[in-house]
This record gives sequence, C-alpha cells and structure tokens, in this order.
Amino acid sequence: MVHTPDHLNRAGPPVRRAVAIDFQRVGFVIGNMLLAIMLFMIPPALTDLVVNPRGFWVFAASAFVAGFLGLMLVMSARGNLTEDIYLKEGFVLTVASWISLILVSTIPFIFYGKGMSVIDAWFETVSGLTGTGTTVMAQLDDMTPGILLWRSIIQWIGGIGIILMALIMLPFLKVGGMQLFQTESSDRTDKFV
Repeated sequence: MVHTPDHLNRAGPPVRRAVAIDFQRVGFVIGNMLLAIMLFMIPPALTDLVVNPRGFWVFAASAFVAGFLGLMLVMSARGNLTEDIYLKEGFVLTVASWISLILVSTIPFIFYGKGMSVIDAWFETVSGLTGTGTTVMAQLDDMTPGILLWRSIIQWIGGIGIILMALIMLPFLKVGGMQLFQTESSDRTDKFV
C-alpha cells in the first residue's frame, strides 16, 4: 500500500505558491535603461564642449555615473534571463525604473551651477520624464545650449521616447502589452458623476 501525504488528499482549490521576485532580472532592465540615459547625455555634453567646458564635465560625470550603475546592474544579471517576468516583478520594475531614471537624470540639473536646488532639479526632471512639460527654470535665455538640450531630451523621452524604449526592450524580456497594462493600471474603475 502506498502512503499518500495528508495535504494531497484534501479537496479544494490548489494552493498557490508565492513567486519570489527575481531582482537580477529587474536590475537587468533598469541597467539597460540607465545605459540608454547615458547615451542620451552625450549630445548635451558635446554641445557644451564647444560652448561651456564646465557644462561638458557635468554631463560627462553624469553619463559616467549612469553608465557605471547601468553596467553593474546588467553584468550582475548575466545568464539569468531565461524566464518570463511575473506580475510582481512588473510592479517592482515599474516603480524602480521611474525612481532610478529620475535620480540619474536629475544629476546634470543639480551640478549645473545656475543656482538650481535639488528640489527644483527633481521637479524639472519629473516634469520632463512624465511628459508634463512644466518648468521651474527661470530665465531660459541664460542657460547654455547643453542644459537646454538635456531639458528637451528628457521631455522627448517623457513623450515619445518612453514608447520607443519599451518597444526596444520588451521583446528581449518576453513581456507583452497585457502585462504592461496590468502593472500601469488598476483592475477597478469607478464612475465619477
């Protein structure tokens, strides 16, 4: 006679197992996004190289930070990307990517040297990356072409660029539109009258 464990004899719905979040996979995606931000910092750096050498070093250092962090995250996940991204990972990826992109994209505004506070730099970056387009920068005519180009680039990323990045990255991750829809929206809708 074969002994069957008691937990297999119970009737009822199957027990759902918790899926652990694979932070290496999340880090891989965020690392690639940071590497893309690094590439977007090159045109403002080259623009300021001609006009404002101090601005060049601000963008060069910012690009170095973004590239270093991105490369570390990508290299830490090497070889562990065979599975699909689960819903929990999608939620973590959504929040972590917004925070990391905003933090890295704020660096040029903070160290630019025109008296912009950290809060103003944060606001300017969030406004650009979310496509809001509001600004706290006063006297735009006094800014160098590099910082104005950076401001334009992050606003472009917030508009059409985020779609382009998603189209480039998602096929590598085997992520479909429905998974994105579930992470960016709520399951419930309420009517407002």
